[in-house]
Amino acid sequence: MRFTEQTEVKAVGDGWWKAASEAPTSFKVYVPDPVAGQIGGTVMMKDAGKPIQVAVRLKVQDRQVVEAEHLIWSNVNANSLANLQTSRPACSQRCRSGPHVREGDRNGQHDRRAARHGRHARDA
Repeated sequence: MRFTEQTEVKAVGDGWWKAASEAPTSFKVYVPDPVAGQIGGTVMMKDAGKPIQVAVRLKVQDRQVVEAEHLIWSNVNANSLANLQTSRPACSQRCRSGPHVREGDRNGQHDRRAARHGRHARDA
């Protein structure tokens, strides 16, 4: 399994996780991608009593985690903390079913489909 922290490859079990001082708070956003066999997310935690934001990604193949990575943002702006206490309700709702963007199609046809519906791709 490949494990990275702050883009640096490390041995599984090494790194920041050993020293985390508090488990994730009520701010948690998870984004599964079953087509790619991945899940990403971001949570608020504490390290040495100070708030940090942690982004994670796991990749699964044949029911085994084959990649795990995380990025840590420790310079959380005090003014932003009010927005990072709890996740917005829409972040925990299931996505509507319908056409999904295929791998390799994220910029081309997706942009054209969004334009046909009067939206910018970033809003689609």
